[in-house]
Amino acid sequence: MTMNPNFEALGIPTEFSDCFVKQKAAYEANRNPSYEQCKADLKT
Repeated sequence: MTMNPNFEALGIPTEFSDCFVKQKAAYEANRNPSYEQCKADLKT
């Protein structure tokens, strides 16, 4: 994904677009988490 979607034009609620932005940032910060990190994330 190289373009930022226009959430308002798509009619997506702000709470969903904010969540998407946070998830994308987390993914870009650590694209290949370890198995242990994945397990820990599922527990939180």
